[in-house]
Amino acid sequence: MDEGSGGIDFARALIQRRAQRKSPAEIGQLLSEARDWERQAGRTQESGFQAAHQAAEWKRIADLVRVQEWPAYDLALDEQAQAWTAQREARLQEQRERAERLRRERVERAQERELYVRLPGPVAQRLETLGRELGVGPERVLAVLAEHVQASDGGLLRVPAVPVAGGTTPGADDLGRLERFVRETVLPRTHPNTSKRRQVLEALGEAGGLCTAQKVELSTGDIVLCTREAGHYNPDDKPSGADWSPDGWHRCNSSVWDDSISYSRPHTAGR
Repeated sequence: MDEGSGGIDFARALIQRRAQRKSPAEIGQLLSEARDWERQAGRTQESGFQAAHQAAEWKRIADLVRVQEWPAYDLALDEQAQAWTAQREARLQEQRERAERLRRERVERAQERELYVRLPGPVAQRLETLGRELGVGPERVLAVLAEHVQASDGGLLRVPAVPVAGGTTPGADDLGRLERFVRETVLPRTHPNTSKRRQVLEALGEAGGLCTAQKVELSTGDIVLCTREAGHYNPDDKPSGADWSPDGWHRCNSSVWDDSISYSRPHTAGR
C-alpha cells in the first residue's frame, strides 16, 4: 500500500486543513507542539502512529512555506497535497463503485425466480437437440432466450442472434445450496465482532443491522468497520477489563474505539 493511502493520508489531510492561512510563525509553533506529542506518545500504539504522521506533515508544510517564502500556507498552491487529495478521491470513488456493484448484485439475486416449464415432447426434444449442438444444456438455451427476447409490433416476440457460450447459468437450487453452505458452515466458524463475520453477513445480505461506525487503522491504512449491532454506541459506557471488552464502544477484531478519535466516522442509524 502506498504511503499516501489510508491512515497516513487522513493524517495529512487533517493537518493541511489546520494549517490553512497560518503564518510561518504559527506553523512553527504547531510543529513544535506536534513534535512534543510525538515524543510523549511513542510509536507502538495507535496514538504513536498518529503523532508521528502529524509531526511529519507539519514539518513538510513548514519547509514548504519557508522555501516558497509564503506569508501564509495555502492548500490550493500545495501541489503535493493536491496530488494526495486526487489519489484519495480516486480511492474513495473505487470503494463507492465496488459497494454499488455489490448492492446491484444483491438486488439481482433477490429478484431471481425459479420457473417450472412443462414442454410438449417434440418441443423438448428439439430444445435438447439444439442444446447439444451448441454444447450447452436445454436450461441454458431457455435462459438465453428469456434474457434476450424482445417484443415487436403486433404482439410478436423475437430473439436476435446471441451467443450461448459461458456455461450454464446457476439456478435457484445452486444458489440455495451455496447460501445454505455459507449460513450453516461458514458463518458458525466466524467469531463475533470480527471483520470476517461482517463480510459473511454482507454476502448473505444481512449486515443492515450492524453499526455503521468506522475508523482508519493507522498502522496499515485499512478502513475498519464496527461489527457490533446498530444503536449500541454509548460514549459513557467505556470498555474495561484486561482485554478491553467493549461495553458501549465500537469494536472490530482487536480494535476498540469511540467516536471522538481522529479518523473515525461516527455511528449513524443507517447507511
